[in-house]
Amino acid sequence: MQSINCVGVHPTYEVVAMQVFGAIIFAAAFLYFCACIFMRKQIMLAIGIIKQAAKALTALPTLLALPVVQAIGITIFLVPWTFYVIYLASSGDHYTSRSIELRRDINFLFLDIVFFS
Repeated sequence: MQSINCVGVHPTYEVVAMQVFGAIIFAAAFLYFCACIFMRKQIMLAIGIIKQAAKALTALPTLLALPVVQAIGITIFLVPWTFYVIYLASSGDHYTSRSIELRRDINFLFLDIVFFS
């Protein structure tokens, strides 16, 4: 292999640094290649699992709609819950001593929201 002399163009420390960096990258690529060779069975197993998952999605295409249904359900739950929380937070009298005085029925409304929603 022919060596390129860049000493006149670049300082010597830059040339040495690039050669060291190249050697490190080459070693990392070699280790990655060895890992791929030794992990061939696991890689083939992962490919097989992906193929089976694709077959399951082909057989049951409604599985793709499940995350959308869950997101809609969470939204339907969180919208009224947010209004209840805002109502509870704003229903008391706030004093400068940083204490909140709530009406008696508001305390029971909180229990109603927690246990019967």
